[in-house]
Amino acid sequence: MSQDLKAVWVHYPLLRICHVLLYMSRYIQQHRTDTATEMQRPPENIPLRCGRGQEDETVVVSIVEHPKDYIVWSMASIVCGNPLCLGLWAFYFSVKSRDQKMLGDLEGARSYGSTARCVNRGALALIIIGFILVLFFFLLFFS
Repeated sequence: MSQDLKAVWVHYPLLRICHVLLYMSRYIQQHRTDTATEMQRPPENIPLRCGRGQEDETVVVSIVEHPKDYIVWSMASIVCGNPLCLGLWAFYFSVKSRDQKMLGDLEGARSYGSTARCVNRGALALIIIGFILVLFFFLLFFS
C-alpha cells in the first residue's frame, strides 16, 4: 500500500466504512446466489423412484413430528400470575414432556405435553378472570 493511500485511510474514516460495506454486499450477494442454488433442489419428502427395468420401487421418507412441550407458555404462566400454582404445575409437565422426548418416548411426551397444555389453559383462564375482576373492582371503587 502506498503512503498516499495510507493517509487517505487514516484521514477519511467514511472511506473505510464504504469499503467495509462494499465487501459485505459482495459477501451477501454470494450468499444469496448459494441460497438460491440450494432452493432449486427438489423437496426431500417426495417418493424416490428407482429405474430398474419394469419394477418401479418407491421409497417414502417419513418425518416424525416431535410433540410440543409448551415450556415457554408454562414459563409465561409462572411469570404472569401463577394462580393456584398452576403455572408451576404446567412447567413441571412441560419439563417431563421434554425429558420423555429426549429419551425417545414420543407417546409419553405427547401425554405430558397435553397435560401441560390443559393446565396452561386453566392458568390462562384464571389469569384473565382475575384481571377482569381487579379491573372491575378498581373501576367500581375508584370512580
